[in-house]
Amino acid sequence: MSFFKKAMASMGMGSAKVDAVLDSERVQAGASVTGKVVIRGGKVEQKVDEIYMDIRTEYKEIEYRDGKKKVYTNTATIQNIVLPFEKVILPKDEYEVPFKFQLSPNTPVSTENNEIWIDTSLDIKKAIDPTDLDYIKVSAHPYIQPILDGFIDLGFTDSGIQNEKNTYVKDVDFIQAFNIIPTKAFNGEIDELKVAFFIKDRKIRVFMEIDKRSGLFRELINADKTRTWLELTEEELIEGTDYIQEKIYNAIKNCIIK
Repeated sequence: MSFFKKAMASMGMGSAKVDAVLDSERVQAGASVTGKVVIRGGKVEQKVDEIYMDIRTEYKEIEYRDGKKKVYTNTATIQNIVLPFEKVILPKDEYEVPFKFQLSPNTPVSTENNEIWIDTSLDIKKAIDPTDLDYIKVSAHPYIQPILDGFIDLGFTDSGIQNEKNTYVKDVDFIQAFNIIPTKAFNGEIDELKVAFFIKDRKIRVFMEIDKRSGLFRELINADKTRTWLELTEEELIEGTDYIQEKIYNAIKNCIIK
């Protein structure tokens, strides 16, 4: 009987259970996430070596093959957290492991089409690792909102947000792109602007893909798109919207007149 139970536990049946209990499902990118991981023993004793908490989301990847457009949905791991926990879990045992970690500043914003979740799992040798999934609602890092306000003050309006394959920075699978369109400044010069952010060392880099208004031929060969970027420090962000707005305006203007 004991052998049968162990065999079943190795396949995930009757194994220990794990449940991540978050203090709040709402968190800002770059802020602390707190809570506890609850582990409940299964039908047999099992040795747990570590607890893993992986922050994940999905992004779209577009490929063109044989003249056809194909869209793939990929899962990306934003961040890996390892909680030290080396114990033999007996049947009916229950443990609570508190946790606190800082969410990556580059965690994307949660939207209806861009969900973010935490995969919590136990590392149990020779067994299917027990897992738990919890969705979180992530708001933008505080560096991002002043820049979005700068675009709004220039007359740009939101036309959607999506996670897509990264072609901007190294060592990142995907970026979150903010699509905005001009209504005042650059109206008639730009069809659309795609904006992405990357935060590191108290600086934020703003990547812009500019879809310039042009003729049909240039659109067909993708010659109407160009890229630029600007970098702002934490001190510059404190300067206010007018300062940020001027930085954005000059970066776009210098790009479209080339």
